[in-house]
Amino acid sequence: LFLVLPFTTPGTTVLHLGPLAATSDGLLLALGLMLRVTASALIVLALLATVEPIRLGQALARLRTPVRLVQLLLLVLRYGALLRAELRRMREAARARGFRGGLSIHALRSFGWLAGMTLVRALERAERVEEGMRLRLWQGALPVAAPGRLGRADAAFGTGVLALALLAVIGIR
Repeated sequence: LFLVLPFTTPGTTVLHLGPLAATSDGLLLALGLMLRVTASALIVLALLATVEPIRLGQALARLRTPVRLVQLLLLVLRYGALLRAELRRMREAARARGFRGGLSIHALRSFGWLAGMTLVRALERAERVEEGMRLRLWQGALPVAAPGRLGRADAAFGTGVLALALLAVIGIR
């Protein structure tokens, strides 16, 4: 949508890309939309950054999010961090052996080996996790804890978030 708006909105032409003409009004609309999306994403990320993954999964399950989607999200959060740590360890090991990177054939081949080893280790870890889940009689669903009670701090936080959202909406218009 960001790419289409400048070329489909009528107005004063400011840029030509072959047969396409971008307008100033379209560019401003695209910029405004991009800023809103970015602000919304930052707010959501700020709220979710303080939540442990298991509590996030339980909250999504209580909101009747499809079970497979919740499980996938939790696995990505858990094992994505582990794979990043594994990749970081392998890069540090390569640096300790004197590898400096770059765009030479040797460096590109080394990056290929690094990517391949990361995938091999990820597969090995996935097999160990699958075996552990089978041994623990995984039922295919997350246990969902009973909902907790809202306290005064929760109510104050929710009120603050709603007030900020209202200010953002009023400020945009």
